[in-house]
Amino acid sequence: MARIGQRLAAVLLTRSAASHSFGAIEVADLNSDGEPEAWIREGSTFCYGNTGQAVVLLTKGTDGAWKVLLDAVGVDVVEKTKHAGWPDISVGGPGMGPQPRYVFNGAKYVLRR
Repeated sequence: MARIGQRLAAVLLTRSAASHSFGAIEVADLNSDGEPEAWIREGSTFCYGNTGQAVVLLTKGTDGAWKVLLDAVGVDVVEKTKHAGWPDISVGGPGMGPQPRYVFNGAKYVLRR
């Protein structure tokens, strides 16, 4: 049984399916401090519906540990407007109308009301 499980895991971890794509990591310096932030994106219509994607934005703290700044379901768009030196981020998908916009509050991204 263990061998079958290992083989199945190997197949699942090396192949995308029509309803799922493997996560991707992208680095970018969003606040121009010379240190990169990390975007983690995963695609799945099964998990995330018509938006098809989830996004997590991480930054490295002064203690060296990564912390979550944003965790949302949808396609992210970095906007030109800024709050506290960080760009606003819209996150949404098809059919949502106006896209929800997140702004940086000095510690993390929060939904702008």
